[in-house]
Amino acid sequence: MAAVALATAAAAQSPAPAVRNAAFDRAVDTWLDAFARRHPSIAAGNGIHTYDGTMEDFGARAIAREIGSLHAEHDRIAAFPPAALPPDQRVDRAILVGIIDGWLLDLDVVTSWKRNPMVYGDALFLVTRTTQLVD
Repeated sequence: MAAVALATAAAAQSPAPAVRNAAFDRAVDTWLDAFARRHPSIAAGNGIHTYDGTMEDFGARAIAREIGSLHAEHDRIAAFPPAALPPDQRVDRAILVGIIDGWLLDLDVVTSWKRNPMVYGDALFLVTRTTQLVD
């Protein structure tokens, strides 16, 4: 409880900038595009059809590359100090860092891709369903 009060007090003392940070916006856009490229079935399910006709690579080498990319992307996004961002970008930063942390937990710690066949089934379902909706 004391930590929340301390964080709230610190946030109140550091006024947020009023102008959006363009470099942060570019970093987020870069992450979103890279994620869509690595996960075209999820992208298609979200209405991004740039990578239609391709599928995720669930091989061990591809997963290792993705883990490396996620660590780099995490560091890139986390490098933006929250105090240097306006409130909406602070929220975006917190959400994106959490999403990346979730993917790292699943791919690098839980490793569900090694033993859960639904990882593949979910991707196939999304591609099939999205193709039916678009056609």
